[in-house]
Amino acid sequence: MAQRIVHYAFASLIAGGLEPADRARFLLGSLLPDAYTEKDERDLTHYTMREGNLVWFDFGAFAKEFPREVRSDPLYLGYYLHLVEDDLHRRLIHETYQNRFTPRNDDELRLLYRDYHILNRRLSDRYDLRDELILPPDFRSLPLNARVPLDAEGMIAELRADLIDNEPGDPVWITEEMMAAFIAESLPVLEKETAAALRGETTLSARDFAWERHARYN
Repeated sequence: MAQRIVHYAFASLIAGGLEPADRARFLLGSLLPDAYTEKDERDLTHYTMREGNLVWFDFGAFAKEFPREVRSDPLYLGYYLHLVEDDLHRRLIHETYQNRFTPRNDDELRLLYRDYHILNRRLSDRYDLRDELILPPDFRSLPLNARVPLDAEGMIAELRADLIDNEPGDPVWITEEMMAAFIAESLPVLEKETAAALRGETTLSARDFAWERHARYN
């Protein structure tokens, strides 16, 4: 799945002329699928679907569960687009850069996470990302929390840490240019899907993004 700062970059680029309060809700919503506290909750927050060895994140199921909210509340729209972004990111991993992102053991996984930390500050500077997150006063009462109680406070703290991350060195698995290219190529798709979602429609099928899960790390 895409790292937090990439989701935040997408949200900042898509938010455009939203009013400040709506923008803050949208930015927070774009991070919320990753606001689980237990690892086994990740499949629930990402609406993960499985069919044999195939796996995908079913943003369509989320839209069916919250049709009115996706159209009317920027927080839900941000959540929805996060799931689309993760499917796009999986396509990047499994098609554009086949096996490049797939660690084979825990040591390689640590290197991948180190890359995330190195890229946090670089991407923050590249897209002029700022801390615009606000915890909405109605957050705990939102139906969004029924499936998994989301740790929005923790997510806000983690994003703020990402924005000032100063991990030294150079990335091993992922370069800044690779992520910048992914963002540039995906942004028109996401903008088109945003417009469709606000009409209660979609331009994409989540099932089309299915990848074959054959190892612990992919």
